[in-house]
Amino acid sequence: YPATAMGSFRKLGKDIVLPWSKKILPKGSWVLTQYYCMQRDPGVFEDPNTFMPDRWENATAEQTKSIMLFSVGRRGCQGQGLANLEMNELLYKLISKYRFDVVEEGEPQSIVFFKPVGTLLSVSLAD
Repeated sequence: YPATAMGSFRKLGKDIVLPWSKKILPKGSWVLTQYYCMQRDPGVFEDPNTFMPDRWENATAEQTKSIMLFSVGRRGCQGQGLANLEMNELLYKLISKYRFDVVEEGEPQSIVFFKPVGTLLSVSLAD
């Protein structure tokens, strides 16, 4: 799930041709990137609404370009490097010490964050 469903506004630096309609968005137009939609495009991701971590083992270039966790460019998140380091350290510590199992899947509840509510995990010490 993206950090925000809305994405960010960008001013186009050049004309963009929309591949599905061949319409032109002229340079200088303002566009809103929809991260939630980008990350659930069935033309890019097989079964896009299913949690499938193994899809990233052999990700295509198009899949990689469709994920903007911290946005990109000048308006990208300044804390991305630190966030990635902290996330990797935390995941390493959790995965090396515990086993996690999904007991009950939640449902997206927020139109802004699309985080699943009601997910129930079982946690036990790793073998």
